[in-house]
Amino acid sequence: MHQDFQTHQSEMTMENGIRLLNVVERTDQKVDHFMNALLEASKYEMRCRWEKRDLGQQQDTTPDRGRNSHNQESPEEKLKTRLQIMRSERARRDSSMEQIAHHLGVSPATAKEDSRYTLQEGEGFSVKLQIQASAFIGSSAVQDWLASGETSCLFAQADSNESDHVSALSFVTSLLYQTLQTSSKVISLLYACGLHTDCYRDPFPNAEGMVRSLIAQLLHAPQYSGLWLVFNDNTLQDLEGGGISGLCKIFEHLLSQLPQSAILVLLVDSISSYETEDRVKGTCRAMSSLIHIVEGAKCTVKLLVTSSGMSSYVRKGFREEDILWVPDADVEGVNDFGYAMNKLQQRMRAVGSGDIV
Repeated sequence: MHQDFQTHQSEMTMENGIRLLNVVERTDQKVDHFMNALLEASKYEMRCRWEKRDLGQQQDTTPDRGRNSHNQESPEEKLKTRLQIMRSERARRDSSMEQIAHHLGVSPATAKEDSRYTLQEGEGFSVKLQIQASAFIGSSAVQDWLASGETSCLFAQADSNESDHVSALSFVTSLLYQTLQTSSKVISLLYACGLHTDCYRDPFPNAEGMVRSLIAQLLHAPQYSGLWLVFNDNTLQDLEGGGISGLCKIFEHLLSQLPQSAILVLLVDSISSYETEDRVKGTCRAMSSLIHIVEGAKCTVKLLVTSSGMSSYVRKGFREEDILWVPDADVEGVNDFGYAMNKLQQRMRAVGSGDIV
């Protein structure tokens, strides 16, 4: 009786191990340590079973439950094979990600650096720019864009004569990015066009560089480390010779792997810097593709595009109801910059915790 119970317990443990493995695979968790422990326990239980057999204990007349007449794998072998496949796939995926990151030619850390620089510049804003930032923050369009639990797009352009590459809208956009970076539930991506126009400093000072940066940031998003992209000849062609269309195809493929519950906030600042004669065609093509990708995503995506001045081209790709005009400094009733900033940060914390409705 006791021996039969032990044998049954060993079999049940193996069955539970298989079930646990299936659950872990579905939830895409790191399983190395768990699987190693489970495999060692399984080996011990199987050794006990074979030792009982060698001691001359009575054998069951039915075919061996571990391996039947059709020569199927034992539970231990299934577990070991599954683990080897998972490790091989993970190694192949990591290798592909490294190659892709290398061929992108941009650093995912640039967004954080740009955000820090913009916020430092914002500390020296004039009263005029502070009031304009307050108007942007306090607008119902921004509040609705943040509060909605659905995919939404917003294009904001400022009425400003400021020629600096860091505008009031840039400051708010960087603040939004920095706040959302602390969230474990929201992926936030930022590209500051106004800080990447120098061909001597940036290898891709245009819309192509923007899409490359967004791909690099998404690949390194800590919330979803399991994004997968096979590095093959087609991928290499999209990265090196596919231009904006090929890059957008890669971005769309990565975005499609995010679960439906994911929240992605996509921030593109100072797009008017890329509306110059030598950049405008690529900019319009890239923004048109991004809007199409965002609107077709299965997860929730928030796209905010800002322009520090009058946008003559990209603005036309947005619906009229998704366009916000931020007036110049003389805004009646908007004079408390600190209060407006506090309200925005409260709303962003709600988004970061997933409490959007």
